[in-house]
Amino acid sequence: MGSSADPADNDRVNRIFRTLQKEMAGDTANRTYLVAQNTSHYVQLDRPDIVTDAVRSVVEAARRGASSG
Repeated sequence: MGSSADPADNDRVNRIFRTLQKEMAGDTANRTYLVAQNTSHYVQLDRPDIVTDAVRSVVEAARRGASSG
């Protein structure tokens, strides 16, 4: 016997989750909040370009920080 979640409940949970993620990102300096649209939980498989760009951005920021000190 299967059951399915109410789509309205799913939307509500997703809105709460995103709000909490934005708040958490807002608590740190030099942050970026990014939502990978139209992806599954496995964003690295669905959109490897987004993951690669994000990693490169962090590496570049770390290098700039290390060279400025």
